[in-house]
Amino acid sequence: PTEDTFICRLQPGDPTESGECVNSMMFHDALYFVIVTFSTVGYGDVAAVSTLSRTAIVLMIGFTFFAIPAQSQKLQALRNLRSEYDSTFRKSGGRPHVVLCCNPNVDVRPFIAEFFHE
Repeated sequence: PTEDTFICRLQPGDPTESGECVNSMMFHDALYFVIVTFSTVGYGDVAAVSTLSRTAIVLMIGFTFFAIPAQSQKLQALRNLRSEYDSTFRKSGGRPHVVLCCNPNVDVRPFIAEFFHE
C-alpha cells in the first residue's frame, strides 16, 4: 500500500479495490474535523467510519491528553525562568536617584557626604 492508500484508510469511507478513496476529504475538512473533535464539540457532520480511522482518532485524542499538559508545563517552566530584572531599565517617577554598588563592609558615609555636599 502506498502512503495515499494509508491516508485514505484513515479518512471516512472505505477505499475501493484499486486503493482510491470513495469519500476523499480535503485538507481544510480534515483540519475542521480534528479541531471539532479535540475541542469536544463533535457536531457529528463528519465522523470516522472505519475501525482503522476510529482507532487513529482515539490514539490522536489520547496523545493530545498527554502532549498538551506536558507542553504547557514546559512553557510555564520557561516563563518562570524570567526574572523581573531581566528587562531593560525604565525610568519611573522622574525623580533623580543614585545606585551605589560597593562592598557592604566599606563605610560609605564619606562618599555620601562628598556626593551630597552643596
